[in-house]
Amino acid sequence: MSGTRKLRTGVVGVGYFGRFHALKLARHPRVVLVGISDPDPLRLVDIASECGTQAYTDHRELIGMVDAVSIAAPARLHGVLAREFLAAGIHVLVEKPLAPSYAEAETLVRIARDQDLVLQVGHQERAVLAAAGLFDIHDTPRAIDSVRKGPFTGRGTDVDVILDLMTHDLDMVHALNPSAIAMVKATGGRRRSDHLDEVETTLTLKDGAIVHIVASRVAEARERRMRIDYACGHIAVDFLTRTVENTTPYVLGDLFPAGESQVSVAGDPLGFAIDRFIAAALGEGKPLVSGEEAAFTLMAGELIAKAAAEKAMT
Repeated sequence: MSGTRKLRTGVVGVGYFGRFHALKLARHPRVVLVGISDPDPLRLVDIASECGTQAYTDHRELIGMVDAVSIAAPARLHGVLAREFLAAGIHVLVEKPLAPSYAEAETLVRIARDQDLVLQVGHQERAVLAAAGLFDIHDTPRAIDSVRKGPFTGRGTDVDVILDLMTHDLDMVHALNPSAIAMVKATGGRRRSDHLDEVETTLTLKDGAIVHIVASRVAEARERRMRIDYACGHIAVDFLTRTVENTTPYVLGDLFPAGESQVSVAGDPLGFAIDRFIAAALGEGKPLVSGEEAAFTLMAGELIAKAAAEKAMT
């Protein structure tokens, strides 16, 4: 398609993270931000003014006016909202998790495939590894150790910490090593919400690789790191400081700078992911994280949640 075509786009949900979606889309040179939707009229009007677009309290008013939509509503609504827009023939970027359950995710993937629509999921951390060139390494990790912790904020508590935080690490693990899961061990507990707020899991993959992930949304301090072990050495990434320790012979590129880029729309992980979505919706490449890929994280998450529940009962 012509590089001059602009995509008519909307945003559903303009809370803390949705506002960033709207601002990125408002700045994107290949987008016309038609409107934003949120049930909170005060927040909605303020952000609509900030982005120079129209405000709608009913997301269904966007149907018929947009070619694509970005969904950043509460996680429990992702599946329902994505299904509405896909059924209307609209490309969808939905924040993680894709849906509250694997079964619902499979339905969304099928609808997108049948309608020939782009369905991208907001696993933005994948962009950090992509920028460094980790997915260009033709070697499979033998072990991966990941920690994702942060203080309690009250956001995302409509789902457990697996779907809220650990889902990022599950996505990156599967992209680095797509071997199926052979065995799951997990422990977890509720601390500040009605769902699991802390979970630790060890996954044994069918190729023998061992994956260890710790996720907490009730920690004293933020921590976001991943160590990837290869036969020839290891690569350790700190997602907060954007630093890398590399003892392998593989040459890596620079990570995105910490914080939001004010220079380039695609100069940070969210902007990079949105740029990939816009290009894919315009017929120019693939989404950063497809619905099919994101569905894996839900399948894995359900296995981990079940193992953690069984451990708690013993």
